[in-house]
Amino acid sequence: MRAGEPGTDATGPYWVFAVVRVVAGGLRYHHGGERVTPPGRRFAVFMPPWSIVRASPRGSCVASTDALASSEPLFDKAPARPLAWRWRGGDLPSTVRGIARVVHGADAFVDVSLEVEPSAIARRVKGAIDETYCRPITLARLAAEAGLSSSVVSRAFKRAYGMPPVEYRHRLRVMDAMFRLAAGGEILTVVQDVGFGDASRLYSHFRSLLCQPPGAYSARRSRNAKT
Repeated sequence: MRAGEPGTDATGPYWVFAVVRVVAGGLRYHHGGERVTPPGRRFAVFMPPWSIVRASPRGSCVASTDALASSEPLFDKAPARPLAWRWRGGDLPSTVRGIARVVHGADAFVDVSLEVEPSAIARRVKGAIDETYCRPITLARLAAEAGLSSSVVSRAFKRAYGMPPVEYRHRLRVMDAMFRLAAGGEILTVVQDVGFGDASRLYSHFRSLLCQPPGAYSARRSRNAKT
C-alpha cells in the first residue's frame, strides 16, 4: 500500500489494476479540459499500457492504493482506455484471471484518461517516445523525422497530454524502473535498462516524481507485485 500526493501516472509498457481508497478530502481526474469525479471513496482503476492519468486533490487529500501490474499481454476484452468504477469490496485479485473477472463484472465506468482527442502530430510523437524511451533519442530528432520544428512538436504534445515530451519520457523511465525494482531488479542494472545512463539521474527523477528514493520500491520493501 502506498500513500501520498496524487499526481500523474504514465503506465508505459505495463497495464495496471488498482484499488484506491480516499481517506480524507477528495480526488478528481483530469479528462481533457474537464475534471471527473471517481465513483465513490473506494474505487477500482484499470489502466492499459501506454496510458496517462492525472489526479488532483480536492482540498487536503489523503489516498492509499493497492495495485498489481503486468507487462504480459492484455487479457481478452480488456479496456482500451483508463477506466474507474466503484469497488464493492473484497480482496484484491492476485491473478490475471481474477483481475479479468473483476473488470468484466464491473459497470458504470468513468473514463479517467488524461487525453481525449490528441492531434495526429501528438499521437505520432507519443508513439515514437513509447517505442524509444529507453534510448537516448532527442526531441529534435523526433521532430525532424516528423518534418516539424521542436517547438511545434512540443506545443502539440503538451496540449494533448498535459506535459512536455521530455517529461513524458522521464515518467515512462521512472514507472518502468519502479516495476523492475519491485520485481527484484538491481538498481544499477535498472538504471541502464530504462535509459537513465547513471544512478544520479534515476535518483533525481525518482525523488522529483515519486517523492521517494528508488530503494523504497525494491522487492524487499515493496508490496506491489508483477502478476
